Amino acid sequence: MNLSQYLDGNRFPLTSRPWLPPRQQIDHDAADLDSLREYLAGGVTPTADQWARLAELEEKAAARSGLIDQFGDLDPSGQ
Repeated sequence: MNLSQYLDGNRFPLTSRPWLPPRQQIDHDAADLDSLREYLAGGVTPTADQWARLAELEEKAAARSGLIDQFGDLDPSGQ
């Protein structure tokens, strides 16, 4: 997955934040995934929305390390 696909709001409608710069979106997704996993580990029954968010975030997580290498061309603010 390339950065454009990662940021695609049609592909990831529940987790995309179009107002965030790319690096901040990746950081936000990582934090959201950690929080959601921790919440679900507490024994709650996930809602359909939570399952869908988890699926999006896990798909994004699988691509994350390869995408971070693409940030060499970005300024320090991640834009």
